[in-house]
Amino acid sequence: RAKATLAVVMVHTTVGTANALCGIMNAFRDHIPLLLIAGRTPHTESGSAASRRAMIHWGQDTFDQGGLVREYTKWDYELRSGQDVAVLLQRAVDIALTAPYGPAYLTLPREVLAETAVSLVLNLDRPYGAIGRDVDPGIVRDIAESIRLAECPMLLTSFLGRDPECFELLSVLAEEFSIGVVQPFARDLNLSAVHPMNLGIQPQLVLHSADLVLVVDCEVPWVPDRCTPNPDAMLIHCSDDPFFQHYPLRGFSADIAVAAPSGRFLAALLQQLRVDQSPQSKLLQQRTLRIQQLRQVVENDLAVTRQSIEASNRTHPLELAECLNQHIDENTIVVNELAVTLDSLILTAAGSYVAGSHAGGLGFGLGAALGIKRAFPEKTLIALIGNGSYLFGNPVCAHFV
Repeated sequence: RAKATLAVVMVHTTVGTANALCGIMNAFRDHIPLLLIAGRTPHTESGSAASRRAMIHWGQDTFDQGGLVREYTKWDYELRSGQDVAVLLQRAVDIALTAPYGPAYLTLPREVLAETAVSLVLNLDRPYGAIGRDVDPGIVRDIAESIRLAECPMLLTSFLGRDPECFELLSVLAEEFSIGVVQPFARDLNLSAVHPMNLGIQPQLVLHSADLVLVVDCEVPWVPDRCTPNPDAMLIHCSDDPFFQHYPLRGFSADIAVAAPSGRFLAALLQQLRVDQSPQSKLLQQRTLRIQQLRQVVENDLAVTRQSIEASNRTHPLELAECLNQHIDENTIVVNELAVTLDSLILTAAGSYVAGSHAGGLGFGLGAALGIKRAFPEKTLIALIGNGSYLFGNPVCAHFV
């Protein structure tokens, strides 16, 4: 996730797959490219050098091993006799690295592994994964025109900033055209904490003011039981899969849904908005003033929280965040699996915040922190881990690394 590259994990048959299941669920919901390879209990009881030899070969057999993970993988398959492993691996990696990213699962029966390998000639020079779709220029023009006319446009995102280029694009787009940015259920830092268009993480405080809402890379932009957009607001959704089809129930309205890489969409939108921005200078000033007013609403809400802390004798996550802020700089990465919220941390750089998946598989933080530290050894890494998450994270292994 930290470097947007494929991870490969190998586990032991059914039990190893079961132990990896929370990690697979997290990776699927968090769009992390992953290839999980598992052994497969021998199919035969005798007659092959690879036939069953131990009690566990009966006990670990299943009718459908792939069924353990099928709902949380983009592809699952079992290697069969006569098939070329290279062909299957290429297919698995292509699928895992085609947006939206996610896990692929391959099982390897022992009898097939004992056979002579079949080899085919493949073109492995091209990049893995499919090339993202271009954005329809006509749709971009229509959206840009709607933004130009809007009095209070707002953009909601959870993980757009995972790509450093998208982080920068959003920063420029928001500032040049006075677009407020809310980060509901953020798993990445999408906008600097000190950016003038940053409206925090709680849409219920500000969403009612928006007359145009851009939902970009955001599975759950708001909780309908807490708040809903202005009924007259224009709603535009954009992501590789703007309907998030792997969610069984997701009913957020959209006037326009754009299926495209968010970086391409934002770049095209920024270019189109720059075509004719001079006549709207007065409107931009009015928008900026409105965003400043909404930022004050967010600050007031935080002040109320601080007052309640002072009246309590219990340590609050906000107090922990204030201590951390004294040590955070541009070289810091925070891995968060605790109740410390993104809006309480003064983070400004792309890639400086990593939170767990919405799947809720506890134990993400320890492994993520170790992996990110290996990917970026020069960074100062702070891991915020709750006691339950710590135990689920297999801490003995973590401490021995």
